[in-house]
Amino acid sequence: MLVGLTLLGGGAGVAQAQSACTVPLASSESIVRFLTQATFGPSKDEICRLARLVAREGSEAEGFEAWIDEQLRLPVTPLADHFDPDSGNLQHARARRFAWYEAAVGAPDQLRQRLAFALSEIFVVSDKDGTLSRRDGQVGLQRYYNMLLKGAFGDYRSLIGEVSVDPVMGHYLSVVRSQAATAADGPQPDENYAREILQLMSIGLDMLRPNGEPRLDRDGNRIPTFDQDTILAFARAFTGLNYDLGEPDDNPCRGWGGRGTDFTRPMVLCERYHDADEKHLLAASDRSAVLPAGQGAARDIEDALDNIAAHPNVAPFLSRRLIERFVTSNPSPAYVRRVADAFNASGGRLGATVRAILLDDEARSERIANRSYAGKMREPVLLVTGLWRAFGGSLAGLDPRVAAIEPFGQAPQGSPSVFNFFQPEFQPAIDTTGERLPAHILSDGLYAPELQVMTELATIQTHNDLRLLIHGNAARVPLAFDDELALQRQGAGPLVDHLDQLLLAGTLSDALRLALLEILESPASNRDWPVRQRLYDALYLVVTSPEFAVQR
Repeated sequence: MLVGLTLLGGGAGVAQAQSACTVPLASSESIVRFLTQATFGPSKDEICRLARLVAREGSEAEGFEAWIDEQLRLPVTPLADHFDPDSGNLQHARARRFAWYEAAVGAPDQLRQRLAFALSEIFVVSDKDGTLSRRDGQVGLQRYYNMLLKGAFGDYRSLIGEVSVDPVMGHYLSVVRSQAATAADGPQPDENYAREILQLMSIGLDMLRPNGEPRLDRDGNRIPTFDQDTILAFARAFTGLNYDLGEPDDNPCRGWGGRGTDFTRPMVLCERYHDADEKHLLAASDRSAVLPAGQGAARDIEDALDNIAAHPNVAPFLSRRLIERFVTSNPSPAYVRRVADAFNASGGRLGATVRAILLDDEARSERIANRSYAGKMREPVLLVTGLWRAFGGSLAGLDPRVAAIEPFGQAPQGSPSVFNFFQPEFQPAIDTTGERLPAHILSDGLYAPELQVMTELATIQTHNDLRLLIHGNAARVPLAFDDELALQRQGAGPLVDHLDQLLLAGTLSDALRLALLEILESPASNRDWPVRQRLYDALYLVVTSPEFAVQR
């Protein structure tokens, strides 16, 4: 059998009609499945390229490893600057989203792009904030995202260092211009960033074992990682940060009273407003928990971040969060432990961590993938990018309004709060009296975070949007269906096999196959609709199916 487009097209007989791969391999299903996890969606070119790597390296495992190593070496593709300085807030928002979709669909460094997106859902900032929704805020959000792209494969400690002095984060979690307490009834250190960097960006609420399971005390209760005193101590450590207003006198305290913002440069430190007293941080960390009095704002912040990064919770906490974004919402403790070990062994390097995530047996085993707890719901934006990438969609030269789509209300850097669009431990409240597919999620103690945004109304709207993306693509992102139309002329069977391989990694159910064949072979369809229209209808049925919604 031949892999890539030849296999996807139903066999070697199609090769002459298409630009096909001719690399021998048992099946392309595992390649498509891997690329579904590691990219914004498999493209035909990427399927072929990875198939050739597998053939060159001699096995899927070595081929996938070689692909990751190539991705780790690729230079950063930053989000392009499409901002028109003379345009308004809405146009700036569209320009930023357009740049994001442009990179997600077309950038060669797909693994970096996917990891940066995952990190943006951990280190959350959002244009739902009133200030960040404006022109300067949109520019700042894009600069922040480019910072995540640049640091995506680097070490965790360096990344939280950049996040902590970024003015967009400073504004979003109100740490900018937070100052030391001067009196009980006067200004107090802002606790917002201190709380969220601990709760959401590093160690979580409970002490963890190396495998991510909670540690318990003698009475069987979970052990908190921090208390209110710890939050206040970190809040005091983060006092004194200010916007860099770039004044000629280089005064870092300028504008402290609330005048002036700048989202283009890291924040600066104003010692006058920093809390200089001793602070007691995380005692469970491998780094000192005590910040001596009088050592200065810069040293306090560096030591505070060192204290966080050296906490034993960081590896299992962050490993689980990243596994959830790439592979499965319900990883086994052993999987979390293996990835956490890779995180620690690499000195907290995120590139090595995602490498361990994608190459682990729990990610690659088809046997495990078929179990009821395996996999995850595709994030809504991945429904769109997956469709565009599968059929050669390109945003180059298009109107930025094509990026206005918000599947299930999700948009890059557009979450309703710092808690992202969905909670990692979300369990849908489902009527289990019927034979409905997700009923076992609650009864088996499983999590399905993405279902939190998939309300009935949002589902209808998103399915309407997907129909427009397919049927009305001439006015939106152009899609290339030459291969599919060539297959359709040979019969419905080869086309259905092709869509199964390309979009579903071979998981097409018998029921969906019969429905697709009915659409493509119906005499009424043949009489009333042109060939292209029937292809659109079949494709729409695939991308709105449970098989496409669930990533195995």
